[in-house]
Amino acid sequence: MSSNSIGGTREINYTQPANTNATNATLKEFSGVPGEIEGLTITFNLGKDTKGAQVTATVGNKTSTATANDNGTVTITIPGFGQGEITATKTGFRTLTKIITVYAGTLNITKISGEKYGDEFKFKVTTKDGNPVKDANVEIYGQTLKTDAKGIVKTTIKTIQAGLEAFASKEDYKQASILFDIKAKGTLKISVPEKVKQGETITITVRDENKNLLPNANVSINGVEYTVDANGKIEYKVITTTLTLKASNDGYIPSEQTSVTVEAKIECGNGKCEAGETKENCLQDCIKCDDGYCDNGEDHKTCPSDCPKPEEFPWLLIILVAIMLLILVYFLIFRKNKKQ
Repeated sequence: MSSNSIGGTREINYTQPANTNATNATLKEFSGVPGEIEGLTITFNLGKDTKGAQVTATVGNKTSTATANDNGTVTITIPGFGQGEITATKTGFRTLTKIITVYAGTLNITKISGEKYGDEFKFKVTTKDGNPVKDANVEIYGQTLKTDAKGIVKTTIKTIQAGLEAFASKEDYKQASILFDIKAKGTLKISVPEKVKQGETITITVRDENKNLLPNANVSINGVEYTVDANGKIEYKVITTTLTLKASNDGYIPSEQTSVTVEAKIECGNGKCEAGETKENCLQDCIKCDDGYCDNGEDHKTCPSDCPKPEEFPWLLIILVAIMLLILVYFLIFRKNKKQ
């Protein structure tokens, strides 16, 4: 506040000092500067009222400058590829500093061929305009390959996988990737006879889903690994009462696990009531004490719980009755003779 005296009259000035914060708040903002740039010449617009703005591009220790035209448009040559920054300044504007990445171009990768396990897969690397890129690196399934003059790489892949990824990269270029699937050659099927008896030799056969015989496939029989012959078959002697089978081979989806019930071999007379033996077909092996039945071959001495001791014949009573009858007869005869 200040005062002046004019002709005896005092004039008071109430002008307030400038507000620094308010001035900063009214600074305008630049816009339109890209974060990724392809090629060494770029044109962009900084926005309204940016005529005459000074723009500087820096990459490494190199810089280049340009001035915005009447429309705020800037065309500037970037001094090199890689990461750098662009700054823009003008009175009344907040200074802009933007981190940039400058590429020579953008790569594109496509799969040309290859579908299944064991196939040769081909990939091609080009620019976005379709031009082949030589000496690009292609990373795929643990390998790093170099493209030839046609932008091609080749590799044989032995796996079954969905969503496998291949990456293409080259110095000064923006990298690219592609997702692809590797399918199985097929699905295995395993076949055995419908009826299997213990002790006999059976033929086990492995085929694919098109019923083609599959040579040298692996077969797990009760947890033990076997290999089928050139005709996709194996001869196996059954010694157990059950069979659990599963077929597998590189590049194929394994078969479902198959369980087979084996008809047990009956060897009556060996003292063991084995699977398939009963009291009806092998009584001598399958008599079982304490089953509530007094079977043929059991008695009260060998199995008293099933065979109670039989009641003894009353010989003593019979003898006593006989003696009494003899006495009675003798008495009657003696009495008769005495009367005579």
